[in-house]
Amino acid sequence: MGTGSSLHIISEPEAAAMYALDAMDPHNIKVGDTFVLCDAGGGTVDLISYKVSALKPVLRIEEAAPGNGSLCGSTFLNRIFHKFLLDRFSADSNWDEDVLEEAMKRFEVTRTTVPGLRDNAAYGVRRGRLRLTGSDVSKIFEPVVAEVISLVKDQISATKAEVKAILMVGGFGQSVFLRNSIRSAVADQGIEVMQSPNGFV
Repeated sequence: MGTGSSLHIISEPEAAAMYALDAMDPHNIKVGDTFVLCDAGGGTVDLISYKVSALKPVLRIEEAAPGNGSLCGSTFLNRIFHKFLLDRFSADSNWDEDVLEEAMKRFEVTRTTVPGLRDNAAYGVRRGRLRLTGSDVSKIFEPVVAEVISLVKDQISATKAEVKAILMVGGFGQSVFLRNSIRSAVADQGIEVMQSPNGFV
C-alpha cells in the first residue's frame, strides 16, 4: 500500500452482501433500504439484516438487526438423500457402498447418475440415471427448507425496519428450490428475494 491508502476491515457477512449487490448491479436496492442477507452454505444458514447507508462511490451498509442462524445447510440435504437412496435401493442386488458413494457425489441435479444400477422403471432408473420426481425432491428438500424459512421469518421479525429484500448467497443459497420456497413464504409481505449470479462467496 502506498502513502495515503487506508485499509477497511469488514465482517464476512458484510463482504458477502457487498460483493453480491455489486455483482447484481443494477438492482432495486436504494439508500435507506433494509435487506436480510441469507448466507446458506453447506453446514449452516446464517442471516443478518442490513440498512444501506450509501451506494456510490462505495457501497456502505450498517447492521439493522443482529444475526441468527442454524445447522441446516445443504449437508443436511445430503443426509436425507442418503437415507432416500438406502430406503429405495438397499434390496437391489446391484446396490453396494460404491454405488451409494457415486450417487452421493453426483447429487447436484434432479437427474442423478447412479452407475451400477440396472434399469428399473418402478424406481425411476433408466440407463444408469435416477429420475427424481417432484414429490421425491420435495421430500428431500422440505425438512431443511422449512427450517431455513423459519429462520428467515424470525430475522424479518427481528428487523424493526421494513425489509425490502432477502439477498441469497452461499452454495445452498443458489438453489432455485430454496429461492422459490422463500419467495412463496414472504410473498404476502412484498419482499423481493434476490439471488446473486455468483453467490458462492
